[in-house]
Amino acid sequence: MQELITTSISADSPSHFALSNAIGSAIDFLRYLSHDFWNDSGDPRVMKLPLMDSGPWSTISLIFTYLYFVKVAGPQMMKGRKPLDLRGAILAYNVLLVLLNGWFFYTGCWLSNFGVESWKCQPVDYASYDPLDLYKIQIGWYFLMSKFIDLADTVFFVLRKKDSQITTLHVIHHSLMPVFTWAGVKFAAGGNSGFFPWINSGVHTIMYTYYALSTFDSLKPFLWWKKYITKIQMVQFILVIVHSIYSMLIPGCAWPRVFMYLSIFNAFLFLGLFYSFFQKSYVSSFSGNGRNNSSNRHHLSNGNAHIVEQNAVSIHHSSSSNVQRQPRIKKE
Repeated sequence: MQELITTSISADSPSHFALSNAIGSAIDFLRYLSHDFWNDSGDPRVMKLPLMDSGPWSTISLIFTYLYFVKVAGPQMMKGRKPLDLRGAILAYNVLLVLLNGWFFYTGCWLSNFGVESWKCQPVDYASYDPLDLYKIQIGWYFLMSKFIDLADTVFFVLRKKDSQITTLHVIHHSLMPVFTWAGVKFAAGGNSGFFPWINSGVHTIMYTYYALSTFDSLKPFLWWKKYITKIQMVQFILVIVHSIYSMLIPGCAWPRVFMYLSIFNAFLFLGLFYSFFQKSYVSSFSGNGRNNSSNRHHLSNGNAHIVEQNAVSIHHSSSSNVQRQPRIKKE
C-alpha cells in the first residue's frame, strides 16, 4: 500500500507534469513542422492535388526510391543479364516528351504573351479562384509530373547496363528538379514563377526532338548540332538568374523573395555543372587530342544524351556491319 501511495504521489508530482507537457509540446511541434507548417504557408488551392498536401515527403520518398533503384536494386537486378534492347521504347518516350513539353511551351506563350508578362511584377494571389489562375496551377502541377517522367532517363541507363553513364550531373539534376518544382507549385503557383517552366519546356522540346531524330540512322548526318543543346541549356540558366535578379529590383514587388533566391541558387548550381560538362566534352577533349572524349558525352542536359550512345551500342550488338558505322555516330 505504501508503495502504491508513493507511486501515485510521484506520478502526480509537478516534475512529472512538466515532463509530460514538454514531450507533448515536442510532438505537437514536430507534427506542425511535418504537416501543418506546409499547408499554412503554402497555396491553399493546391492542397487537394496529388503529392501537394502536407510537406514534400511523398516527393522525397519517390526520389529516394529512384536513387535506390538506379544505384542499388537496378544494377543488382541486371547483374548477369544481357542489356535490354529498348530502342522502340526510347523513341516512344522521346516523342511523348516532345509533345508534352511542346504543349507546356505553347501554353506558356499564350499565358505570358511569349514571356513578356513574366518580366513584370506578378505576385501570386492565393485567394483567387479565377478559372485562368486555376488553369495555371493545373499546368504547373502537370509540369511537376513531367519531372518524374524524366526519371525514366536513368531507368533506361540501368536496363541497358550503362551504369557508368549515371554521372554526378545526371543524378543531381534528376533528383533536385522534382523537389524544386514541387516547392514552386506548393508556394508560388503562378505569377513570376511561370518563367522557368516556360523557358525550360521550350529547351526540352528542342532537346527531346534531337533525341527522337537520333534514333533514325538516316538522319544522323544531319544532327551535327548536338553540342548546341548544352549551350542552349546554359543560356536558359543565365536567363533565369537575370529574371530573378530583375524581379528583385522591381520596387514593391510582392513575389516571395525566397523563391528569387531559390531560383538563383538552382540556376547557378546547374549552370556550373553544365559548364563543367561542356568544357570536358567539347573543349578540353578537342583541344587535347582533336576528338571528343566519349566518356564525357554520355550525359547531356537532363540525361538523354545516352540515347544516342545507347542506340549505337544496340546497333553494334545487332550486326557486325553496323560496327563500322559506330565511330561516325560517336563523332556527331
